[in-house]
Amino acid sequence: MAKTVAVITGSLRKDSLNQKLTHVLQNLAGDRLEFHPLHIGDLPHYNDELWAAPPVSVLRLKDRIEHSDAVLAITPEYNRSYPG
Repeated sequence: MAKTVAVITGSLRKDSLNQKLTHVLQNLAGDRLEFHPLHIGDLPHYNDELWAAPPVSVLRLKDRIEHSDAVLAITPEYNRSYPG
């Protein structure tokens, strides 16, 4: 049985290099890993007051992470370094 990997891609552009890298990694993994993209475009900005009743998009993200064997974050570089 393949391990599941929740994938956060930090760039939302259609032709993002991060999206392309995600697809390459998925192809290289073959049947060994099952990738599940985490859609971050509909997440709200952080607001501590939302924890009383989290939006559906937050609950969906949390559920996918909890039911995955691993989480992979692929983010754009920032000034030739790690993003903030």
